[in-house]
Parts: sequence; C-alpha cells; structure tokens
Amino acid sequence: MNPIQAILRASLQSTSNGLRFDARLRVGTLFALLIQLLLAAWALSHLISAWTQWKALDGMAMSAHLWLTCLLAWSMIVLFAVLTTVVHGLGSDEALLLAIQPFEPATRFRALYSLVLWRGVGNWLLSEALLLGIALSLTLGWAALPWLLLLVLGALCVAWLSIFLTLLAIHCILPYTGRVLLYSLFCAMGLGLLLLLVHSLHWDAVWAHKMSRGSALLFAQFSALATVPLACPISDCLLVLCLLLAWFPLARRTGLLYLATLQGQQGRDSSPRAVVRPGSGMLLTLLKRRRTLLGALLFKGVLQQSRHLFAWLRLLVLVVLLALFPLVRPSLASLPLSDTLEVTFYAACMAFLALFEYMPYAIGGEGARLTLYLTAPLAPATFLRVRLCSYLLPTLLIGWLCAHLLGLWTGLNLLALSQALALLSLLLTGYATLTVLGSALDADLTQFVEDNLQTLMLEEMPITPRRLQLLSLTILLFGVMLLLCWKLPMPGALLALVALDALLLVIGERLARAQLARLLR
Repeated sequence: MNPIQAILRASLQSTSNGLRFDARLRVGTLFALLIQLLLAAWALSHLISAWTQWKALDGMAMSAHLWLTCLLAWSMIVLFAVLTTVVHGLGSDEALLLAIQPFEPATRFRALYSLVLWRGVGNWLLSEALLLGIALSLTLGWAALPWLLLLVLGALCVAWLSIFLTLLAIHCILPYTGRVLLYSLFCAMGLGLLLLLVHSLHWDAVWAHKMSRGSALLFAQFSALATVPLACPISDCLLVLCLLLAWFPLARRTGLLYLATLQGQQGRDSSPRAVVRPGSGMLLTLLKRRRTLLGALLFKGVLQQSRHLFAWLRLLVLVVLLALFPLVRPSLASLPLSDTLEVTFYAACMAFLALFEYMPYAIGGEGARLTLYLTAPLAPATFLRVRLCSYLLPTLLIGWLCAHLLGLWTGLNLLALSQALALLSLLLTGYATLTVLGSALDADLTQFVEDNLQTLMLEEMPITPRRLQLLSLTILLFGVMLLLCWKLPMPGALLALVALDALLLVIGERLARAQLARLLR
C-alpha cells in the first residue's frame, strides 16, 4: 500500500468514525445534504428551462451560457478548496503528523490534494456533476458528455490552482501583511487621484466609451471562441494535460512550497503584541478599574481586538457605510418607510455587519480556554449572562452612535429618535442573544490555539457545520425582526420584539447551560 492510499484510507476511517460517534457531525452533514438537495431541485428546474430556450436561439448563445455555467460552478470549488487547505492542510494535527513522515515532497502535495478533494471539494463536485449532468443530458443528449468532462476536469484543475495560490499567499504575503496593505493603500490612493484627474479633465465620457467598446469586443471574441466546434474537446485535452503536469512534474515544487509554508506557520513568532491606537489606552485604563468578570471580559476583548488589523478595518467599514447613507437613502425611499424606520434599519444593519463575523464564536471560539471559565468559582448561568453583556454592550454602543448620527442627518425630533433607539435596542438584543448563547452549542474543549492562523480559524471563521447553522439562523432571525418592525405599528412592534427577546433569552440560556453541563461530564 503506497502512502497516498494509506492516507486516504485513514481519512475515510476517521470520517466514518466521526459520523458514527459524533452527533453534531451527523446533524451538520444532514443539514448540508438537505441544503444541497433544495438547491439542486431549485437549480435543476431553472437550468432545464433556461438551456432549452438558449438551445432554441442558436448555438452561440448555448455555448456561451454553458461556459458561464462552468465558471460559476468552478467558483464554488475555489471557495471550498481554499477553506480546506487552510483548515486541514495547515491548521490541523493531521498536517503536523504528515509533516514529520519521511515522504517525498511530491507525495506530500499529492496527499494534500487528495485530502482537499475528499474533505472539501468532492461533495460539491459530485453534486454539481450530477445536477449539471442531468440537466445537460435532458437538454443536449449525448452532446452533453464533453461539457460534463469540461466541468469535472476544470474543477480538478481549479482545485489544484487554488491550493497552489493559497500556499503561495500564506508563504509570501501573510508574513508581510502590513507592507502589502500599505502598498495596496498607496495604489488605491493613486487610482483615486487618477480618477479625479480624469473627471476634472472631462475624460471620463471618452474612457467610458472606450471601455464599453473594449468590453463588447472582448465579449464578442469570447463568444466566437466558445462557439468553435471543437472548443470543448480541445479544452478537455488541455485540462487533462494541466492535471498531468500538476500531478507529476510540478508535484515536487508544490510539495516543497507546502512544506515551507507549514514550517513557516509553525515557526512564526506569535508573541502577543498589542497595537494600542489613540483612545484605546484610556479605554483599557478605565476597564482595569472594573474588578468584575464583565470588566475582565471587556478588557480582554478590547486588548485582543487591538492585535488584529481586521478589527480596525471594521471601524473603517463603519465610516464608509455612514458616508454611503445619503446615496442609499433614495433607494430606501421606494419602500414605505418612515424616517424613524430608515434610521433604525440602517443603524441596525451597520451594527449587525460590524460584529457579524466575530460574534457567532463568542463562546465556541474559546476552545480549550473555556475550561478556565467553567472551572472558576461561578455559576454557568452567570458566565453566560456576563458573556452576553460583554458582546451586547459594544453592539449597542455602535448602534446608538450610528442612530444618533443618522438622526441628525435626517432631522429626527426627540420623540422619533427615542422610538428609533428603542426599536434598535430590541433588535440588537435579540440578535446578540441568539448569536452569543447559540455559540455555546459549538464549544469544544479539545481545540487549542498556537499561532495566528489557528486563532483566525477558531475565532473568526465558520469552519464547522454548527457555526454555519448558527449564521443561517442569525440572518433569518434578523430578517424576521426587521419585517416585524416594518409591518407592525410602533406599539405592536415593540411588544413583539420584547416577547421575542425574552423567548430567545430563556430558551438560549437553557440550551447553553445544558451544553456546558455536558462538557463538564
């Protein structure tokens, strides 16, 4: 048995054992399969009718739309290939175990590629192949076979290219993130100055005309290439050649890159360096005086977020969203919304987006550090409530500040602003309650953090089925709460939101306490 077969056999056995003994994995797998079935049923009905219409037009339209369909399917493969490479190829104990084995670099790359196909890409590739195969066979008959081969071979090539580019970015760009962002900022500023110069010299109309002509010519050339009679078989042959090159001659180079990236991640200095910006030091000093669990959690959160550049980018995003409100408001005018609801909805969406990728991991993102809280001399209910408050307070502060600024812009009176703040507080309370307490259901005391990449995956990435479910429920709840504010009168909306928040608090705390009790057994 060669090493690739042994690795695949061990991975298959690990997946089988996980499905047998891990109830959360079974629920997540069933949830993912249900979503795939629903998407497949919806897409199949639309694809068959659309392809039938395109086939009735001419061959050029049919070929061009088939190429666009393949490109869209490959984009999903890119997403899952990148996530699987980061999670399983660089951030797992399995990757460290394989790194110390006496394998050739080419074998290491082939093992990584096989794991990415098995754990990340294979499920979606199989569903896409079945879906498009059924739709193509019903539309084109035997002529669908080259297109199906194009889809599968292209997905395999795209998966390899995604692995290679991910490893290259982590190895060459991640250690110099500050420089890359600084150069990107300079390039963006230069592009902005160039656009202002073009606009001031009234060249924008000429450039727009040239760009439209260029895009039309490019689309015409693409359509002409797509409608060549042998374009699909020739593309299949080229993709097979690319796969052979990736599997044999280029495997050693890619394996060396993978090993260097893994060693660089393990050897990178992960010492805590707090980037204290103006104003953060005073806030940390105030929080130090609060000798309570809430003060400690707030101090930890502020200090921890000051180490991440993405936390400061969130503030920049908020400023951009505030600046875009005058441009977005005419679009909101098409809805029958009052000024109070406009301010409430926009401020709620800003607070929602500010912590959307961070709050769902409030408790589950602690990993093994959660043991310190569970073994401390305090009740689990106290920890849950304090943890909820530590996330609810920043959310409310962001929402209230945005609501006051938007209220000044729209000219709300004191009564209307008070109503907007009341609705906003209830909206954000329900959102934070579901997200924070629901994150306890994903808690795992066996997850450790040793470097920045593992911290990013554990604290700010939806890498588990339970987190994906929580994100879906959070978006659904937020939409339902906005709908209640829109359709109900003000007193009815306030009462409905109060009842919904109370229900979420009672049920969420009970489920979270039960989950923490199971962890302590």
